[in-house]
Amino acid sequence: MKILVVFPSFKMGGAELFSIALYENLFRENYTVYYTSLGRNRINLKSFTHLSFVKALLFSLKYRCEIHSWLYKGIILSVIFKILNINSKWYWLFRHTPIRPNAALRRDMIIVDILLSLSSPISLFNSQSSLAVNKKWIPRLSSVDCNVIYNWINIPVFWEKKVHRVTDRRTVGILGRYHPVKGQDVLLNYLKDAVDHDRFCYYFAGRDFPEMVDIPENVFFCGVLDRDDFFGNIDVLVLPSVSESFPNVVYEAFARDIPVVSFDVGDLHLHFPNIPFLERRLGFSDLDILIDFWFTEKGQDLLHHYSCCVKEKFSKKEILKIYKRVLCVE
Repeated sequence: MKILVVFPSFKMGGAELFSIALYENLFRENYTVYYTSLGRNRINLKSFTHLSFVKALLFSLKYRCEIHSWLYKGIILSVIFKILNINSKWYWLFRHTPIRPNAALRRDMIIVDILLSLSSPISLFNSQSSLAVNKKWIPRLSSVDCNVIYNWINIPVFWEKKVHRVTDRRTVGILGRYHPVKGQDVLLNYLKDAVDHDRFCYYFAGRDFPEMVDIPENVFFCGVLDRDDFFGNIDVLVLPSVSESFPNVVYEAFARDIPVVSFDVGDLHLHFPNIPFLERRLGFSDLDILIDFWFTEKGQDLLHHYSCCVKEKFSKKEILKIYKRVLCVE
């Protein structure tokens, strides 16, 4: 069986990295996976074959294959492959969708809604919140087969927390590439002006951070770090984003017994119903209070409980079972 995976471009973001892990784990035998995109970027992976867009068109004419379309523009782009391979199975893999899509995203959603009047693909989402937002903006999704399959969490078998303290202050970690939707700039502005902001040390890890000025002395930028190195040296994770679909980093933290302070994004309220969240209208004003909560007896009990839940529910083995069933993997 041949699978053609269509991305609008390949920038090695969250969706691209997850797709690589997914296909490497699902389609090891009896399947050949091909990647294509409209951009000039390409991937060099031993497990997959990269096709230019033109070669992918010729490939679709010659072979029958499944078509896996990622993200809105990937779905729109793959229409031509579906026309050339009219009897093929068509899977749409949606990822993060903002609560309030911008004008460009709304245009893509309108086109996707029109495509649903012509075809009935199997659609996959990585959270209930993402599915709900998409159904709001793409009404015809209610009439097709929609599935929610969460990401799995990479849980190390052997892992040790190693916080290298230079002061008595707790260490707070923020992980992720710098981007306006990720909220790091808002958090940094809060830390500049907050009273008692120096109670904790804040470590920002990730790429694309611009050069910063007037940074408090307890704020540090660490660049790109290995996941275990990052988690091994923090006491608390803060997720400053106000819009996420499935924030992997939150589940990875809980799996390592590291508490999390965040807004209620994605399906966090479904999976962690008893924890306090930051409120959007208050911003980060309750940040210190919520950090302190996790080091109370109640907070530590909740942390242990949710750590066990994450390891059980979001293991690779359990998530792959669901993908195999939905994608009809032999």
